[in-house]
Amino acid sequence: MVGCLAVLFLLMVYVNREMPPPAGLATPAFSRRTRRYCNTDGLVREGREGGVVGYNLIGVTVTVRHGDRSAIHGIPGVGMDPVYNCSKVGEDDSPWPQGLRVVSETTGAAIERPTSSQVLSGKMCAAGQLTYLGFTQLKNLGKYMKQAYASHPVVFNTSSMYIRSTDYTRTMLSSAGFLSNFVEDGAQLEVRVHEKEENEFMHGVGLRSSSAGAFGFSSTTGEKVILGGCARAVALSKAQKAAFRKTAHVRQELAALFGVQAADKDITDLGDAIHAGACHELPLPCGQGGCLTAATAADILRSADKFYCDRFTGSAGGKTAAKLAMYPFLRSISDGLQFIADNQTAITTRLYFGHDTVIAPLLASLGAFDCKWPPYASRVVFELWRAETSGDVVVRILYNGLPLTLPGCSGQVLCPLPRFRRIINGLILPSTTLDEACEKPL
Repeated sequence: MVGCLAVLFLLMVYVNREMPPPAGLATPAFSRRTRRYCNTDGLVREGREGGVVGYNLIGVTVTVRHGDRSAIHGIPGVGMDPVYNCSKVGEDDSPWPQGLRVVSETTGAAIERPTSSQVLSGKMCAAGQLTYLGFTQLKNLGKYMKQAYASHPVVFNTSSMYIRSTDYTRTMLSSAGFLSNFVEDGAQLEVRVHEKEENEFMHGVGLRSSSAGAFGFSSTTGEKVILGGCARAVALSKAQKAAFRKTAHVRQELAALFGVQAADKDITDLGDAIHAGACHELPLPCGQGGCLTAATAADILRSADKFYCDRFTGSAGGKTAAKLAMYPFLRSISDGLQFIADNQTAITTRLYFGHDTVIAPLLASLGAFDCKWPPYASRVVFELWRAETSGDVVVRILYNGLPLTLPGCSGQVLCPLPRFRRIINGLILPSTTLDEACEKPL
């Protein structure tokens, strides 16, 4: 790593001299959805992590979505794109922790990665870059987690951590914000990354999107589609996506305001552009036909939730595709928990920094997805507990601080580790290996 992190504060300014800002930006439906997604109320949701009477905590695995970011997608036909004006964080704000470095998961060697959000020119942020708000969200989340587990010294100490991030600037900077609470007194930590995106199981092994290399906000940039190694998961995901239809009135209004190209845009691409602006209280976008209304914006976000739900739980292929795609990552989590239970291992805390497209299919594969687009700085926590009397080992899973019950655990919050492992192994049934499951005909 070179130098210190100058985390970039994002001041988003929407400029459009041709159209007035739309009325009714803060309708209840629109405000409710964006407030949840933006996760700005207190910057982090405190939860119920860290306390189960009669049990001793022996391990924790956490999967985290990055914090607030600039938009990845633009809306074709917008009169003028929003300008993402970045200015540097002041000297009093947290730099990249001195004891933190990025290393290759494959070789273990230190590798160079950006230590600040990327810009297009001058102070204008590129697409998909972590904002100062996003950095603060992760910094506060790390502070909360440190406090929540303070009475359990076996976890969340610098000698117990394995840390991995996807190879994106926004996720690595999110890890820096989170870990700034733990790197102190000369401690050293490593954030591991797979330099080849296809080797990172957090992304799944099915049909997935990649915004690596996205830089601007025009309709030609954004995400590219990648076909993973599981052919059956790819085919099922394509079938599920093909089954989705925008509501007629949303499509008609988009065409009238921005043109046919906007009406043809994927609903989650539109949702991304709307969410990014709303998280910074910007006016809704305008085109030659007028400005998007808050009511239609709320309908788009509702449809985006529906698309997300179908993508990972849908009967046209989404549910099975998610299970197949996320099996390698969930199997590695399951195996890691079993290793902690069986051994006196030093590594008791595993931290994974990823994306909404990690959180949502992971929860869906476990039968615990609430069918809402995961907010910024969302977290899924797997706690491993050992009973003080019997010695039995159980798993408790929490999503954004709230305990989950899995369908395979008879409605119990504390799921016996053997039963949890059967749930994970059952993701590919009736096949016995992932290769076999991926080669089955549709």
